[in-house]
Amino acid sequence: MREEDPSSLEFQKIFRDILEKAQSKDNRIVIVFDNIDRLPAERIVGIWAELRSVFAISSPYGCKQETSVTAIVPYDADLVAQATTKFAPVTFSENADGLVSHQPDIEHRSAPAAELIAKTFDITIGVSPPVSTDWEGFFYSKLNELFGGEEQTKRSVSASARYKLFALFDEQCRGSNKYPTPRQIISFINSIGTLWNQWKGAIPIESLALYSLFRTGIESNPQSLIRPDSIPSSYVRIVDQTDWQKHLSALVFNVDLDKAAQVLLGPSIRKALEIADVGQLDEYAKTAIFNNAVVSQVRSISGSWSRDNVDRLANVATALRSLNQESEAIRLCWRELRISLEDLRQAEPGKFDSYQGLAHFIGEPSNDNPKETARLLTKWSTSNFPSGDDLKQQHGTEWFELFDVFVEELNTRLTKAELQEFVAAVEFPKPPKQMTEFMLGVLLGTADSELIEFSDFKADVDQPGLDKGAVNLSVKLPGAITRIVSAKSPAITIDATKQIGEAIAQELRTKPDPSLYLERYAELLLALRDKYPETDGLIGSLCDDGTLAWHRHQAEQKGKSKTAALYHFLMTLTRTSEQIRSNRPNPHEMGDLAAAWASLDKASGELATDEEYIGCISKRVVTTGLITRWAEETSREGNSGIYTKTFLTALMSDDAVTFDIEKIVQLYPSLADILSDNDRKKLLSRLADSAGEIIDQHRDVKILLIPVSLLHDAKDFEVGGWNPISEEIRKYFSNLDESSWKNVLNNDEVALGHLAFQVQENGFDIPVSSLRPALLSFLTGVLEGEVSVKVSEKLFSHVPMEIAPASRQRVRDDFVTSLEECVVTSQGAQDFFRIFHDFAMTLDFSKSTDRLFEKLVLPLIESRSDSARGFLQAQAKDLSKALSKSSSQTKDQVVNAISALEDSGEMMAVDWAAKLRTQFQLPAPKSPPTDPISADSEDEAKP
Repeated sequence: MREEDPSSLEFQKIFRDILEKAQSKDNRIVIVFDNIDRLPAERIVGIWAELRSVFAISSPYGCKQETSVTAIVPYDADLVAQATTKFAPVTFSENADGLVSHQPDIEHRSAPAAELIAKTFDITIGVSPPVSTDWEGFFYSKLNELFGGEEQTKRSVSASARYKLFALFDEQCRGSNKYPTPRQIISFINSIGTLWNQWKGAIPIESLALYSLFRTGIESNPQSLIRPDSIPSSYVRIVDQTDWQKHLSALVFNVDLDKAAQVLLGPSIRKALEIADVGQLDEYAKTAIFNNAVVSQVRSISGSWSRDNVDRLANVATALRSLNQESEAIRLCWRELRISLEDLRQAEPGKFDSYQGLAHFIGEPSNDNPKETARLLTKWSTSNFPSGDDLKQQHGTEWFELFDVFVEELNTRLTKAELQEFVAAVEFPKPPKQMTEFMLGVLLGTADSELIEFSDFKADVDQPGLDKGAVNLSVKLPGAITRIVSAKSPAITIDATKQIGEAIAQELRTKPDPSLYLERYAELLLALRDKYPETDGLIGSLCDDGTLAWHRHQAEQKGKSKTAALYHFLMTLTRTSEQIRSNRPNPHEMGDLAAAWASLDKASGELATDEEYIGCISKRVVTTGLITRWAEETSREGNSGIYTKTFLTALMSDDAVTFDIEKIVQLYPSLADILSDNDRKKLLSRLADSAGEIIDQHRDVKILLIPVSLLHDAKDFEVGGWNPISEEIRKYFSNLDESSWKNVLNNDEVALGHLAFQVQENGFDIPVSSLRPALLSFLTGVLEGEVSVKVSEKLFSHVPMEIAPASRQRVRDDFVTSLEECVVTSQGAQDFFRIFHDFAMTLDFSKSTDRLFEKLVLPLIESRSDSARGFLQAQAKDLSKALSKSSSQTKDQVVNAISALEDSGEMMAVDWAAKLRTQFQLPAPKSPPTDPISADSEDEAKP
């Protein structure tokens, strides 16, 4: 025995002494050093050095056969080469891309390794690598050794499963691009067998094989199994097991299958639920083990969430709802969580915003009684409030925001009436006086709600306190107060709204530049005016003293076109453009208004081109229903200023549906003068949509108040929808009595215009029964000079011609008869033939010739000119023929009338007489006899 290790020489001597005694000529000791190449690289070098010290050093006894050593060292040349050169220094070279490192390749490593081996051993024998000719058969044979044949036994494995085991192993070999060794095959099958014995069929053998292939990676990072891509998809397809993640989890954690998912995924799911990491939870939900894991987590922790950490419970609800799943597992989770709501920890007023996720309990699809859940949560949220002094306005706003999301979830599950009933049933635990600040916060919260108004709560409130709070907040929170005032049933009294208006007016009058809230103040004034028209007086006073003009100018200077337009609009609400121009005080309490008035004129005149400015006013015109008012201002202003520009823009708006139809119809002629064709067409289309309303507004004679130019334009622009109105107009004329027709014919330009349009454009046949006596009276009145036509003759000329053809001849006959008592004047004749030329052209002078010549032709002759439209010339042939057959008295009357023209000595009359003789084919007049006395006297006068 010795304590120190022997030196190499001492070891050689001792070792060879042993060999000399143990060996003989016929008996040799052979030493085999196997698996050296499987040692870590740093160990290979050390072991190799030790071998060399024993076998490569000469024996101190010389070369004796008894002391010689026979050693066999199987090795992989590549592995030994790598080990002997592993720590060789890396060399570098430089090129255009910079320094490049160089590691010796395997061929350069092999040379020094082979030299080292050759120096150590006398003989080196190279063994060719094994060639796999039937490793598949070998695989199945080893599988049969372990599991037996395919006969049914406790250890039997189906042919399908056997093939999958082979396919899995083959997939790995293909990936490494190497044939497997027998040892690798045996090791793989033995690993499966060991796991099979442990789990006794609880886990499918395919999953056991999968685990065997990837065991190292799985055990180093078990959490990777959460990801579906933790195992390559080609292997997963071969295994064909939907629960493979759960199987591998059970194997790596060595737990029962029903706990595997919880152990693997449970902590991660819990974390994602508690912080509402919906993205991560969604990823987990894609795994096959998610459902079991999430149910286990919720069942085990739901109670602690409700009792200890309500905001985490709210996060859990938010995360679960985000999955948008209706699986049985998710329904189980919701059921467990709803049960826990009975034990919710007391609500903390300062944390209402963090509880909003609880609303998902109401709306989640598996909840069969959302109203009861909402009632429970609402009661919880209002219970155990601290004392009134500790309840602040902020608490009320935050509570309402929580309640509002409860109602939003209920909104899709209840009727409107049921929803209102639910809101009305809310009870607040403190007396009204102690809840004033809190309820003021609730009031502010309702300002942003689309479903709830403050008046929907039926609880008692401290109304004076609420009013006072709203007034105090109006200057600082004008936006919220605007929405409160605009509610269908405002929660504050009329007196409070008046005080709010006065507070805003005072702020505007005394603050030269309240720029932060300037636009919102205007909005609030508009809201007050919309609810309480008395606000007009306040707005008017702000206009009259120049306050609105001042702030309009200030906004304009700061480039706030929209705000400037809003104040311009406020000015026009209660004052006409003329009133604004005529009342311009200066200076104002806040400064000189000269610049403000000048900029207002510029913004109101023809040079106004700011589209945003015009668009803003137009939008207000539309939303406040003032298009009619703007139309009136436009008609007075003409095509020049801000009213015209904003009216046209408002008219083009798709929202321009609220205006006084009757008024716009009446204003149409003046509006048409300033509207483009496109604008007129659009206005006509809008009005046509309201044809029924127009008819209702214009019954009976009022139907004629519809401008005929409107009907003309509708026809010209081919705008449909106006036929019902034309039908009403025709119906009106069809029902007129004789007296009414006389009124129409008595220069009623509007009625005659409509009649002309219906006749000429729509082919209306004028009814003759009541018209005939009125028309005859009118025609004879014209002839007698008793009726003076003061409107366009075109409106009359068609009347006797558009009677139904069957009645037209009767009218002519009656007209000729009525001439018997008619005393025709020359001017009357001229007017008749000018206005009713077409009717006169249809008269048959071959009948009642004497009367027609007496009453129509002779007065026309005596007027010393043909009619304006040349009736006598046009009818000369027929008149001459008729005259030739007339009575001698009529002929004499015509000749005498012509002679009287000739005797007048007036050139124009003489020329007219000559034309008449030609037209009527009468002989020229005889020359007058010569007076001798006169001739002699004339001669004597000559020199």
